[in-house]
Amino acid sequence: MRYIATGSEIKEIEKYVIDEIGILSLVLMERAALSVSEQIKQHFTKKVKICVVCGSGNNGADGVAIARQLTEASYKVDVVVLGKEDKFSCEMKTQMQILKNQGVSCFHKIPDKDYDCFVDAIFGVGLTREITDTEILDAIDTINSSDAYTYSVDIPSGIHTDTGCVMGRAVKADETITFTCEKVGLCLYPGKEYAGRIYTKNIGIGNSDIEKVGVTHYGYKEKDGAVLLTRNADGNKGTFGKVAVIAGNNEISGAAVLCAGAVMKSGAGIVKVLSNDKTLDIIRKTLPEAMVQSLDDEMSMAEQIKKAIKWADSVVIGPGIGTDDLAYSKLLTVLKDFPEGKCLIVDADGINLIAGYDELKELTYKVNKLVYTPHMLELSRFTGIATDRLKAELDVIMAEVVAKNNAVFVCKDSVTRVYKKEKSIFINRFGNSGMATAGSGDVLSGIIAGMIARGGMNLYEGTVLGVHLHSLAGDLAALEHGKNSLLAGDIVEALPKVLKKMEEFF
Repeated sequence: MRYIATGSEIKEIEKYVIDEIGILSLVLMERAALSVSEQIKQHFTKKVKICVVCGSGNNGADGVAIARQLTEASYKVDVVVLGKEDKFSCEMKTQMQILKNQGVSCFHKIPDKDYDCFVDAIFGVGLTREITDTEILDAIDTINSSDAYTYSVDIPSGIHTDTGCVMGRAVKADETITFTCEKVGLCLYPGKEYAGRIYTKNIGIGNSDIEKVGVTHYGYKEKDGAVLLTRNADGNKGTFGKVAVIAGNNEISGAAVLCAGAVMKSGAGIVKVLSNDKTLDIIRKTLPEAMVQSLDDEMSMAEQIKKAIKWADSVVIGPGIGTDDLAYSKLLTVLKDFPEGKCLIVDADGINLIAGYDELKELTYKVNKLVYTPHMLELSRFTGIATDRLKAELDVIMAEVVAKNNAVFVCKDSVTRVYKKEKSIFINRFGNSGMATAGSGDVLSGIIAGMIARGGMNLYEGTVLGVHLHSLAGDLAALEHGKNSLLAGDIVEALPKVLKKMEEFF
C-alpha cells in the first residue's frame, strides 16, 4: 500500500516529525535535496549545464540546497531565485546564507542560455491560488519552452497539491521527485501528466509517522491485495462463489457477455446470466461454462430473479439492460426485499434508473451491501451535480454522498477513486487511456462481483481489489494490443495472466 497525502496532511506530518520526534527541519531538507541531486547525478555527467529555479518558500530552499550539493560535486549550476528577500521563509534565508558563504552567486531571472537540465523548485505543496506573478509565469514559460530535461521538486510548480488542477500555469516535468509519500495532485489529471515519471523518496519520515498523523488517501502497489486471492485447496465451485448477472436486452448483448466472462475469469465458481433469449444464445456459444436463465417470459420474470438472488452470493444488475419499463421492473424486483448479507453491484443503466426514480433510490437504502460503479456522467445523473463540478470537487461531494448512501462508490474517470463512509479514499494508480472503450465498465462490474463472491474479503476490500485487477489487466492488454486498439474483451483475456502473476506474491 502507498499512502497519498494532501498538502495540509504532509505539512502536519512534517510538523509532527519536527516537533514531536525532534528531527530538525534543515535535516529533512538536506535529505530531500540529496535525493534529488543524487537522482540528477545518476542521469547526467558533470559536463551538463543545469539551472535550478527557486521560489521564496521552503520548496525554493530545497532548490538552493540541491544547487549547492551539485556545485560541490563539480557540476555547472546556475541558481535563479525568484521573489523578494523579505518574503523568504526561515529555511530559505538559511540556505541562501550558506550559498553566499560558499561564494555562489544567484540570478533573479533565467539567463538566456542553452541548459541541459532544469530543476523546478518554485512552488511546493502550499500553492492554493492561481499564479499571477509575471516573473514566475515567465520562468515557467521559459522552462516549458526549453528542450532541457526538467525535474520538479516534490510537485510541479503550478499544480494544486489536492486536486491536480493547473493554477493558471504549471511546469511540465520529465520527472518529479516527491518526498515521504505521493501527493493527491500527482495521482490525478492533469497533475499526473505534468509530473512525468514520479519517484517517491524517503527523507527520514516513516510509515509509523504517517499513520500517527493520518492521511485520507491511499493507493495500491502492483502486488497489493494478492494475499486476498488465496484459494482453499479443499474448496469447490460453490465455495468460490456464485454470481447472478442481470444484463443485456434485445439491442445490447455484449454487456452481458463481457460482464459474465469477467466474473468467470476472476475466479468465481459459478455465474448465472439472466437475460433475454437473444443474449443467452450468444452466452451459450461464447461462455459455455455459464448457467443461463431466460427473462423473456414477463409472467415468470420476477420469480426467476428472486430465485437467482436467493441462490447467488453477489448480484450484478445494469449492464445493457436499458431504461425502459421492463428494465425498471427487473431492478424493482431486485431491490425489493434484497436479502441481507448478499452483495449487490449496480452498474450502467441500473444507476441511470435509480437516478430517475425516487422510489428505486429509497429501496437502495435498505440494501446493506451495495456497490455503485458510475462514470462521471452517470454520477452526475445520480447526484444532480454537473460533471465539471464533480471533477473539480469529487472528494468533497462524495463525502456527502456516501454519508447519505450506505454504499461503496467506484467513481470511474481517467483516474478511478473508491469511496465508502469512514474509509480512506482509494486512488487507482494503474490503468491507461485505452481502457476508455465500450464495455470496459461491464468488465469491471464483473470482476468486482467475482472478487466479493469468492470470499476471503469484505465488500470494500473486494471492490478495491477488483478495481486494481481491472486496471492491471488493462495495462497488460495495452502492452499486447496498443492503447488505440484496446477492446474490453482484451481486458477479460488479460485477467488470467494478471491473476497468475499475483499468485507469485502469495
